[in-house]
Amino acid sequence: MPTLNLFTNLPVDAVIASDILKDATKAVAKIIGKPDYVPFFQNALTVSLPPKIRNAESNKYFDANSWWRGNLWQLGSLYFFLCKYKVNISDLLAFLRSKAAVQYVMILLNGGVPIAFAGTEAPAAYGELISIGGLGPSVNGKLSSIIAEILQTKLSIDSDRFYIKFYDSPRPFFGFNGSTF
Repeated sequence: MPTLNLFTNLPVDAVIASDILKDATKAVAKIIGKPDYVPFFQNALTVSLPPKIRNAESNKYFDANSWWRGNLWQLGSLYFFLCKYKVNISDLLAFLRSKAAVQYVMILLNGGVPIAFAGTEAPAAYGELISIGGLGPSVNGKLSSIIAEILQTKLSIDSDRFYIKFYDSPRPFFGFNGSTF
């Protein structure tokens, strides 16, 4: 559930905004490795599977989303899936991690915000990253570096004109889907 809120004093057009959102989402998900709450097998596969899958033995189709919801947590079902469809477990896990990590990441980009930094209104940015766990000195350093790089590449904002603040939030202090984590 990492949330990155970026502010800049530069106007940001839709194409640049889209690029920044995509790049920042991938970077945050990869570096933090979120989410750390785990119905991720089910969610990653229901989003990614075709709506109907053919059973090779009966030649009938079944609703993949319903089947996964009801059966994935059973080890036998997972084994069946891997054997039946000749899936490499390493490939499956890599796929699941990539889908699951991005699932709860939110990036907000606010362009055209009045910002004075070091007494000037030259291009600058400020960011806040909130996460439930996953943060720490080395992770924060990597995040700061990659986000500064994205801002430099996409908006020509020098890294010495960018601050970012990191918050490690307790689960009950962050809401989602009508509840808290």
